[in-house]
Amino acid sequence: MLVPTHVKIIDLQNKKVYSGQQLNQMIQAVTWWANSLPLPAHSQIGLVGKNSVYYIVSLLGLRNSRHVSVPINYKLSKRQIEHCVQDCAMVLCDEEFKNLVPTGMIVQELQQEFTAQSVEEQLDPDRPSMILYSSGSTGNPKPVCFTYQDIVRSICVPTGQKNANVRTLSCNPFFHFAGTNWINQNLFGNGELFVLPQFDAKQILQTISKYKIGVVNLVTPMLLRLLDQNNDNINLESVFQIHLPSAPVTEKDLKRIKNTFAQVQQIENYYGLTETGSAVFSHSTGLPTPAGSVGRAQRFTVTIIDEVLHVKTSELLSNYKHGDQEWFNTGDRFRVDDQGFYYYLGRVDDMFKVNGEKVYPSEIETVLSTHPCVNQSCVMAAPDAIAGSVPVAFVSLTTAVDPEHLINHARQYLATYQVPRKIVIVDQFPMTGSGKIDSAQLFL
Repeated sequence: MLVPTHVKIIDLQNKKVYSGQQLNQMIQAVTWWANSLPLPAHSQIGLVGKNSVYYIVSLLGLRNSRHVSVPINYKLSKRQIEHCVQDCAMVLCDEEFKNLVPTGMIVQELQQEFTAQSVEEQLDPDRPSMILYSSGSTGNPKPVCFTYQDIVRSICVPTGQKNANVRTLSCNPFFHFAGTNWINQNLFGNGELFVLPQFDAKQILQTISKYKIGVVNLVTPMLLRLLDQNNDNINLESVFQIHLPSAPVTEKDLKRIKNTFAQVQQIENYYGLTETGSAVFSHSTGLPTPAGSVGRAQRFTVTIIDEVLHVKTSELLSNYKHGDQEWFNTGDRFRVDDQGFYYYLGRVDDMFKVNGEKVYPSEIETVLSTHPCVNQSCVMAAPDAIAGSVPVAFVSLTTAVDPEHLINHARQYLATYQVPRKIVIVDQFPMTGSGKIDSAQLFL
């Protein structure tokens, strides 16, 4: 599979523009190089690098080869990266990350030009094509395998407007579910794609303004940082569509986004997991999506069991569809309204007990977000000798306020056992490699 000829990628780091024809030559060169390696079919080849054109063409070139690409989060610990590459025959890697690859493993420069060669080999569409790793928030990251046909199916999923003249920007990392989906959905639909190596709020704001970007794709915490950094009131009126994958957005945050992006016509919050291979719910269902909803079930068959969302395993794109279970347990709490719109309520495994009472951090975070001085919040369990656990909230502010005032605000809406025992003010939340709040760092 090659990209449409009308596509252009603008590499902002190297200030280079790549036409569709150039991209296809580079993709075919990677495929030819991979197939010429003295490796058995279905060998795994790791990718460790920042967002770049070379990363994209390596990913797509390996996709068309007889081997398997393995995008890896370079922000993982060295031990976790060693776990992810343990089955790889070799690794394509940015120079700055070579020290993370185990000694003795074959490593080749990711930022390189391969010799162009045409490729005509016909390959089995059900062959393994890509392995993505979960975030690794608990224990080692978990591999999820996709076939070539799985990826083709995900490209055919309608996600937002397709327009050959649209300029799109995404800083979601390409090793993440949201990043690879951006490549699949936009590289084969829209026109000019702008690539930055990594998240930089100021640079993104300047890029949107300078190049009149129309579509922005960022996970919610990243986009909220953009709002915080726009102190110069940079003109963002070119943006008409915003995609927020992988993390929920509150009604308060939606208002902030609309106030900053004055001409935005669509703000769509997508829910999906690495295991599902694409967004589970759709916003293109003929009805306007209510604020706070991730859409309606259209592509997947889903059900809610004991408040937890389950997805029909026979419809999953990943290798989880080969399991014996009829339903895949997402581990995420949801509710559904009478029109069929779904609302994310938080992770089941985030739940902890205070004096035997169940406490869900998302419910406390929702209440804290209603306070006008609160920008973002993250609630965690702290050990307590009497209650077992007690809630502690970390918050970033738009306006200075005493933590005790926020505790009193929470008392008006929450049960006694849900009220944070302590509120810690932070200037900025640490983020994981996938752009979400890194709660593990808050207690360090």
